[in-house]
Amino acid sequence: MENKWLIKKDEIFDAYKQLEFVNKQLGQEIELSLPFYIVLFKNLVLFCVLAGLIILVVKIRPHLVNQNVWMGIAHVSYAICIQGFVYNLLNNAPMFRFEQDKYGKMYVSEYFMASQRQQYAGEGYIVSALVMAFGLLMLFMSRATYNFDDPFKRRVSVGVGILACFLILQAYLACYRIKNPWYGTSFMPPRHYIRGPINRDQGNVI
Repeated sequence: MENKWLIKKDEIFDAYKQLEFVNKQLGQEIELSLPFYIVLFKNLVLFCVLAGLIILVVKIRPHLVNQNVWMGIAHVSYAICIQGFVYNLLNNAPMFRFEQDKYGKMYVSEYFMASQRQQYAGEGYIVSALVMAFGLLMLFMSRATYNFDDPFKRRVSVGVGILACFLILQAYLACYRIKNPWYGTSFMPPRHYIRGPINRDQGNVI
């Protein structure tokens, strides 16, 4: 007959496990009383950790008042928040959808999940990178006057920034249409619009 008082071998040296087992069998709520030296050791460890954190804050204080550091922290925090980090953590979302070819080699068969309520972890990183790159380019163009003294370099930098923003926007819209196929709005004008100089207009512009 199986003995109900048996304790697992890996738990026999754990006082908490032993007391928990005995309390369950006897219906008691006896708490474990630790020796003084163990309590003292735990408190010393706690105070050492707190002291180390205080010393660390004092050492890095010159960096904490730096605006660039906080801007970097804000960028990283924003990137983490818009990539669906909490959803990926709670649902253990895979990076992408992987499959095997006829040679047994793994490859990515799907980067974006065609569903509004589900996602891969990797697609969040892709969209987050696109959004952050777009915002940084806008910030770069707004500071072109401070970054370049030559007017020609300013124009070139702003022109390159506008082109890069346009390409990023098209990539973002392509990702968005995978999740929402019904979305057909385009950045470009409709095909039936007349293109060219003003003298080709139909009379709406004087």
